[in-house]
Amino acid sequence: MAANESCKGKLSKAVRDSGTKSLTLLCKLHDPKKMNPSPFHNRIRKVCALVTAALILPALAYAGDDQGDGRPGINPGVPNGTYAWHSSGSISGTLVNSAAQLTFFANGKITLLRSSSFGGAIVKRLLLKGTFTVNGDGSVSLSLTTPSETINFDAYFTPDGNTFTFVETDPGTIVSGFATRAFVFRLD
Repeated sequence: MAANESCKGKLSKAVRDSGTKSLTLLCKLHDPKKMNPSPFHNRIRKVCALVTAALILPALAYAGDDQGDGRPGINPGVPNGTYAWHSSGSISGTLVNSAAQLTFFANGKITLLRSSSFGGAIVKRLLLKGTFTVNGDGSVSLSLTTPSETINFDAYFTPDGNTFTFVETDPGTIVSGFATRAFVFRLD
């Protein structure tokens, strides 16, 4: 207000002295709270905001994935949830490629819905059931039952539990692959 009163006082005196009705008057308002920072300070604030965003956003992205971080229902030491699975290799000299959906259950059971090519012969959407065991060294043993046999794998999970690699451990096979957790986004 003091700045406006100061301008009004100067305006009245200037109008009286000039004798004209038209007058251009420039007043520099005093900013006691520093509400209009200099352009230099604005640039510094923008840089600080960008640096802060660059440091914080990756952490927030991880925190929001709701997988493998110890929240209720998630135990990083125990596989859980559904994974997209890919394997390839050779069984008794026959080339094998598979894509599947593997689901771990809290009771130690697993299901694998798999489509495969065995040397060009296609098997679609075969549902296999089995079990898993977490070993003392952190690896996981998987055992799946097919219509004709039981197949076994050793799996090695990343620390967050979102990805694992595996190899079939039965004689006469050279099959390996990887699996990635299928994220489920909840709107709570």
